[in-house]
Amino acid sequence: MHKDREKKVYLPYTAMEFQIAKNKLTQEYIRLALQSRDMNWTKEIINVPQSEDFKLTKDWLMFYF
Repeated sequence: MHKDREKKVYLPYTAMEFQIAKNKLTQEYIRLALQSRDMNWTKEIINVPQSEDFKLTKDWLMFYF
């Protein structure tokens, strides 16, 4: 949800964008995992990559740049 500050309401959206500043990273790669869920946790949670323990970074995707 995105908050419309003028109307003081939350608006639904279907996409988000994240930016990572390369100059803030100490290596030439990062481990990346994504989780998608609704704000009320009522719909199925989607983890990428899927793993038994989403918090273990060893299963996360390697992103090289």
